[in-house]
Amino acid sequence: MHSAPTSIRRTEFEQLAASFLDAFPESPLAANVLAAVGSSRLSRGEHAAAIEPFQDALEEGARDHIAAQCHAGLAVCLAATHDFAEARQQLSHLRQRHVQHWDVPATVYEVAEVAYAGGARDIAADLFEQVATAGGAAELTAKALEGLAWAQLRQEDLLSSAETFEKLIEQIPNDPRAAEAWIAVQIAGSWGPRRAASLKCGLLTPAGQRCHDLSTLGVCVNI
Repeated sequence: MHSAPTSIRRTEFEQLAASFLDAFPESPLAANVLAAVGSSRLSRGEHAAAIEPFQDALEEGARDHIAAQCHAGLAVCLAATHDFAEARQQLSHLRQRHVQHWDVPATVYEVAEVAYAGGARDIAADLFEQVATAGGAAELTAKALEGLAWAQLRQEDLLSSAETFEKLIEQIPNDPRAAEAWIAVQIAGSWGPRRAASLKCGLLTPAGQRCHDLSTLGVCVNI
């Protein structure tokens, strides 16, 4: 995402942007300015406030990379505000119109992470799986497989979670995440059905977040 220069404070940048748009409402650069405002707000975590400038930029005729930037920004912002149906629609626009202008799998992964953090585990799992099976870069595929496994774990689909961790180990064994995946698979394989539910407790922090500290993970599950 492109945002306002860090040397300009957000309020100053938005004042400059508003002044430009007032002075040159028909300028071909209007869409670029609006997209920059949206990206600036997104970079600060102001998801709800970023939606309007992204939408306005598209209405102003944003094209190519700028249009892709707006659709990607909208997908993330809409997911963050729990409008997952519209977020998916924005991802669809990216896939259909802007694969040559944007790293679409990276945006799908970002939306999946937002959905996971927002408690929409089923949506997160679907999006993680899309990235994991897209045949993209190894690192992104590993991150997506890891995310999918955690989402499945949160859904209490323990078998699928263990299988996904195994895929990560088999497909990308040199990725740092493979070590955590190996531990998860060993736990799942060594515990009987009565203790299987404890896998969820051992691999997640009390807040339901992923446990990435291997020493902590070992203590949690008593291995």
